[in-house]
Amino acid sequence: MAKPDHPSTRRRSPMVSGRWTVVWLLVSFAITATIIPLVMKKPLWLEMEYVVIAWWAIWALLLTKLLYTGEQVSDDHKSEEAKEGSGPDIGSGCSNLNGCSGRGVDAEGWAIILGILALLLLIWVLIEFVIPLLFALAYFLIRGMLVHVVAERDFCKGRLGMSFLHGGFRATVYSAPLALVVYVVHYVQMRA
Repeated sequence: MAKPDHPSTRRRSPMVSGRWTVVWLLVSFAITATIIPLVMKKPLWLEMEYVVIAWWAIWALLLTKLLYTGEQVSDDHKSEEAKEGSGPDIGSGCSNLNGCSGRGVDAEGWAIILGILALLLLIWVLIEFVIPLLFALAYFLIRGMLVHVVAERDFCKGRLGMSFLHGGFRATVYSAPLALVVYVVHYVQMRA
């Protein structure tokens, strides 16, 4: 017979989606960062302080909920495989820059074409590399913070006070650098 504390007899904590937790957390941050300045109509530094306080409250409530219920954050991020043959078939029969008319392109035409190509390349790099990289970085940082808090603190499960204390502390740790930046900007602005 297995002992009650043996790993095979312990019930696993319920899992919440890491991806959707991060998405809703970022959406909550974006909504508060948008609504608070629209509603308050105060100096920018004061609005930003209220935004940081709201973000702290969101962090604290989420971490308290996860700690109190004993839920764990799943690692459900999976990269989608690139689709093969996704490029369009654009063969038109006119394969050079002279076009189908046979006339050449002048210097201004070249400048416009190169400018458009550079713009398209920049847009492509942003869409294909920079934006996904930023989202992946935000996902892994936020999910990592959530997992770090939830995985180490089994003693908070079912204890609201301890869950709020530990969740509030971690929310403070995560929000402190941003609060410091807001304070420094406010201090520099007041001195100028």
